[in-house]
This record gives sequence, structure tokens and C-alpha cells, in this order.
Amino acid sequence: MLKDGTDLIVLPNSPFWDVFKRFGSDEVLALIINSGATFLLGLYFVHTPGTEIVANFVGVHITLNVLFSLIGPVVEKVGFFPLHFWEAWKIYRSTVKENRRKLCYYFRGALKNGSKSLMQDVLVHDPVYIAIMYVGLFCLPETPAWLLSFFSFVVAVFIVAGGEVSVVELLYVRFKRALKKLGFSEISYLESRFYFDSHTSAKNIFNMLVARYELATMGVDGTVISQGPSVSQYCDRYIGNKLSVYNARRPRVRFRQRDSRVDKKSLMSIQIVFTLTKEMDRREVTQYRYFPIRKDKLYCRFPGCMCENVIDALGSSTRKFLKRFFVPTDVIDVQFSRMVANNPETILVSLDQVGDVSILEIKAYVGKEAVLKEAMRLAMHHGGQQTTHDKHIIMCTCTN
Repeated sequence: MLKDGTDLIVLPNSPFWDVFKRFGSDEVLALIINSGATFLLGLYFVHTPGTEIVANFVGVHITLNVLFSLIGPVVEKVGFFPLHFWEAWKIYRSTVKENRRKLCYYFRGALKNGSKSLMQDVLVHDPVYIAIMYVGLFCLPETPAWLLSFFSFVVAVFIVAGGEVSVVELLYVRFKRALKKLGFSEISYLESRFYFDSHTSAKNIFNMLVARYELATMGVDGTVISQGPSVSQYCDRYIGNKLSVYNARRPRVRFRQRDSRVDKKSLMSIQIVFTLTKEMDRREVTQYRYFPIRKDKLYCRFPGCMCENVIDALGSSTRKFLKRFFVPTDVIDVQFSRMVANNPETILVSLDQVGDVSILEIKAYVGKEAVLKEAMRLAMHHGGQQTTHDKHIIMCTCTN
């Protein structure tokens, strides 16, 4: 744990699980109403559903199959709101009177949340349910209608979850494409992070990895800048943001000023980083567990230096686009010294120090999982505490 008691490893929920928490809780209640209504209708029509006409309304012939397919999706709609109103009532009752708003304020939020699930149900879940139910009644006429209803309902929920994840993934691609049109570049890699109380221990592991993998200071093209590790000064300014979380990818926005490894000139960039933590080789029985972080970094370099309103240094189109997502009052500045050595064909190892806090990072391009895993194992074997927290959170937690 960190010094404030925070767990070192925090994994995000599966996007499917997030969908089920938001959409599935409403659908469970709707499922009960849906299946109950279908069961009662089956009791009313005690014979096997077929194609017999049961009504003629305004010249429209309604068959039993159509009626059984429609009854559930129609009556279940009342099930999308009770849970939200119940949660709103509990929040209202648990809020101290000094901070409590009128009950209608909490009920408006409940109505909004229920309506979101309702729209998703009407636009996606119902058409899928009706189609599966109708086909099932024709292909499996001997199967009880309530059982077909349950099966169709659950399958439709899975399709909704998969569809939502796919749509969010497309939105993520569109967002990155919009940034690239503004001049941003993208780099994706895997990163593992280790926290140390002792800088001496961290440096010993750093030197061991540099020697084992024959690392130097290299450019992305493999050219050697210097034979050994390089040391640079960094200044990061983390900016609060309202960016969306795309399928468990957490966004971070920062302005970074650092020394160039080549000529030590100051380099300035804005970086939008999406991180996704997953466990590696979950089914393999090993001594250690591995939690690398997949990072998609979109960055744009620009001239200048760190200033109070650093966003003003950007071009007008970039500034206009990004201001929609920034929370300028939520700012954290972190200054640290970084020692780094790398080889584009294997790994990059860096050691960051701010005050008494030392953080070792091991990075590798996607496709180099085997060498990354080996380096992670060595770091843990020699005392490194693996963590998934962002650097500025670790530093702020341990230096306050």
C-alpha cells in the first residue's frame, strides 16, 4: 500500500460489467415484469401458440405469435424507473438537512437515469428481443413461451453490451482522428511502474536492468545518443479534464517541459494519455502477477516554456478544441529528475525521483510483452513494489 493506505494495484472494471451495472440493473426488474406478463398470457391462451388470429383491430390482424412477442417489451417499461427513484430517495434521506435540496431535484436525476436506460432498451434491446422471440416461436413451437422470453431477453442484453462497447470504441477512434488533424502524433506502448521507499534500492535495480539488456540512450530510430543513461529535468503540469472514459481507458492531460537528451534544450509538449490496466497471463500459474498499463499517448510539441496559462501557447484551432475538455482550476505541478536508458528493440527503463519518492518505470512497445514480463519479474524479485497509480498521484500521496 501507499502511505495513505491506498492499494498499489487498482484494476478497472470490464466495459461489459459497467454496462450491466448501469443498464442491467434496470433490465433485471424489467425481466421479471416481462416474463411474468408473458407467463400470464400463456395461462390465458392455454393451447400452444400458433398463427391463429386473436384480434382484428382497425383492420390489422394480430396473431398469437405477434402478441406473445410484443407483450413483454410493452409492459416492461415501467421497470426502468423504480430502482432509480429508490436510490434518489435514499440519497435524499441520507443527506444532512443543511445540504439537502428539494426532493424533486433528486427525482429529476432519477428520471434522467431511467430514461437513458429506457432509450437504449427501445432502440436496441426491444428490436433484438422481438426478432429472437418471434423466430423462436416459429422454429420451436413446443417450447414454453416464458422460457423463450427469458432466453431472448438475456441474449438481447448481451448484444446491447457488445454494441455499446463497439460504439464507444468507434468514438475513441474518432476522437484520436480529430486530434491528429490538429497536428497530434500518437505512440502506443506498455508500461509497468514500481514504487520504492529507498532511492538506493531503485537505482540498483535500474543499473541491473541497464546492464542486463545493454541499454543506452538511443533515439527511436536506434541511433545511439550516448553510451550510458541520460539525466533530464522534467516539469509536468496535470490539467483537470472532462474527457470521456473510453472502454475503461482513463484520460490524463498534461503539459510537459523537459530537457532534450541530445542538446539539453528545453522541449515543450501537450500530452493526452489514455491508460488501460490489465493483468498479463492470468491463467498461467507463476510466482508473480503482472499488471502492465497500455498507454495511448497523443502529443503535440510546440515552442515556448511552462507558464501559468500554458494553453495560450497553442495554436488557435487546437486551443479552441481542447478548451471544451479542460478544467483549468484543477492543476497539479510535479517536478522531478529522470534517469533513462533504452533500446527500441527491447525496453526503456527510467528512474524518477522527487524528494524521497523513487519510481522505476519499464516500458516496451506493443508486441514486446515477453521481454517486458521478464524485466518486471526481475524488478519484483529484487524488491520493487508494483503499482498501477499515475506518477503524480504517487508523488502527491507520499510527499504530503
